[in-house]
Amino acid sequence: MGAQKSQGGAVEGARAQLAGLRAFLVEQDLVTIPGTEEAQVEEAPPFARQNFAYIDIPGPYETNLPSVYYIAPPDPSWPARVRADFVPGENELLFVSVHEVWPGHFLNFLHANRSPLQFGRVFVGYAYAEGWA
Repeated sequence: MGAQKSQGGAVEGARAQLAGLRAFLVEQDLVTIPGTEEAQVEEAPPFARQNFAYIDIPGPYETNLPSVYYIAPPDPSWPARVRADFVPGENELLFVSVHEVWPGHFLNFLHANRSPLQFGRVFVGYAYAEGWA
């Protein structure tokens, strides 16, 4: 996927991208960002690598837990070419980071978890969440 790969790998590349994405949203005054939470970027654990990337966001009653944007490395048992193709280029990784974090699912849930209504905090429609992201 993609030609130019992030230096340091996809996890390091995503960390760098998130800072720039958040700064862009703030500078352009595109959205309201409630709170100061930041999503952590980590390598996906071996038991949860079914997707290349996903975000794990605590629910409204799970306090003091971080949101984690997980990125799966290629399987070491794959042939070298397949492993190289699995790691996205910077542009593809940027699209995934936008979808998962800024202004994607992470920002959506920052707002949803602060809803003044219990219903708004607890029930999030799949179509709405994916439409936002």
